[in-house]
Amino acid sequence: MRNPEQFKIRPSQLGKIMTNGKVKGELGKTCQTYLIDWYTDNFEEISSKYMTKGLLKEDDAIDFMATTLNYGIAEKNINIYANDWCVGTPDVIIDKTVIDLKCAWSQKTLLDSATELNSDYEWQLRAYMWLTDCEDAILFYALMDTPSECNYGIKIQYEHLPISQRWVAYKFKRDEAKEQQIKDRVEQCREWLVNYDAEIKKKLGNIQNI
Repeated sequence: MRNPEQFKIRPSQLGKIMTNGKVKGELGKTCQTYLIDWYTDNFEEISSKYMTKGLLKEDDAIDFMATTLNYGIAEKNINIYANDWCVGTPDVIIDKTVIDLKCAWSQKTLLDSATELNSDYEWQLRAYMWLTDCEDAILFYALMDTPSECNYGIKIQYEHLPISQRWVAYKFKRDEAKEQQIKDRVEQCREWLVNYDAEIKKKLGNIQNI
């Protein structure tokens, strides 16, 4: 089992711990479930055709983003950034702007992304701005061709569409109040984990009298 006091959150998972419980001040069930998984280091490997497309088309999506937003050339960031509360690796950093790429699965999912902001992704970008000391962040959705490797042997093409129909983006300004919320929540999670650790160690290896 992990040391509760060493808990840090990855920006990609931040949305899970920012959920609130039904009672004010309590952690939500989604948050508690995530914390137990972290405590036991028992995260299940999750794979899907959507994730596979994102991995296979990441470099192409970065090039598409750089061209579309007039950045010229952009490179995948490989550096890990960390502070006392978060640790993660943003996709791209250009001129004090951190950019995270999402590959839309289909035209429909791109339209869904255009009509409603995913709050988990917003938290992810806010954590990246905090970690990298960037003033701006962009969440960029790109509609790339779907490789046959992740679609039952069938390739689906979108790159013939007008560029304006193949992307949508959200831009955020850095917000120190949001960063304080992240800090406060991580510290609350550590406190919860310390209590959980103490309680579970009382029970493991002992008979429970009912």
